[in-house]
Amino acid sequence: MKKAVKSVVICLLFVALYFGIQFVVSGVVNGVMDYQEIVKMQAEGFEINTQEGAEEYARRAAQVLSSTMGMVNFIASVIASGIFVGMAVSSRKRAAKKEGVIENRAQRWSKAGEELGLKKITLRKTLLAVLAGIGMTTLIQGVLSVIPFPEWLMQSYSSASAPISGMNLIGQLIGIVLAPAVAEELLFRGIVLGRLKKVMPAWAAVLLSALLFGLVHGNLLWICYTFVMGVLVALIDLKYESILPGMIMHFIFNLSGVLMSGLMLPYVVYFGFILIGLGCLAFTMTGRDLKGEGRLAAI
Repeated sequence: MKKAVKSVVICLLFVALYFGIQFVVSGVVNGVMDYQEIVKMQAEGFEINTQEGAEEYARRAAQVLSSTMGMVNFIASVIASGIFVGMAVSSRKRAAKKEGVIENRAQRWSKAGEELGLKKITLRKTLLAVLAGIGMTTLIQGVLSVIPFPEWLMQSYSSASAPISGMNLIGQLIGIVLAPAVAEELLFRGIVLGRLKKVMPAWAAVLLSALLFGLVHGNLLWICYTFVMGVLVALIDLKYESILPGMIMHFIFNLSGVLMSGLMLPYVVYFGFILIGLGCLAFTMTGRDLKGEGRLAAI
């Protein structure tokens, strides 16, 4: 029990570190940009302490937030990923020293990568991960589109999504699609799931890691579907013993969110999405592999 509690606390500290990095990077980048906007406003004759100046500043601050979000996410994700990998390498170096084993740099990095779940996968597994990503995307997109959520929930969701929709395409692809797919999978599946599955049953580790993954997304609707996504990604990662399939699935899901943003289709299409999603996930997760075993037999 003590080991489980200790592992949960350590996982929470890693999550806090990740979002602390985002907070600091966001504060620095947005602070610099806000200062530049204030200087511009003063040069244009605006007074910040007047109602007109305050309204203009609020408008520009919202634009700054939208324009810098991709940059902030990218910088924070690169820093966090570097720290996570660096800590894994340092941990492996200490472990090798304790065991009296001499490892060169390549061996140390290789074993640290394996500890994080960065194991190579075959082309077949890559294609199955892509298929699972498509299945997860179409399933969640379909469910979100056909369920009549309360108006207040949809308004909250729209408000939370507004800064993302206001970004340019390059910022979305780098800062919203690619960077989180790498950094969040390193954190929630490589570190959190990797630690939890050592001290508790696999199903408990999957649910707890998915719950943490969902909760950090803030908005209630985001929490709901990222929890489901976290469960699906964790199951795939456990089966393939690598977090690379999860990165692929996460990337595809984020990319679909960007490409399908604001797209309105008939309900029947979304019901089709649900069927396609269920079919893809069923094939990927419960079918037979080349050894004749069920794909979830190892869990």
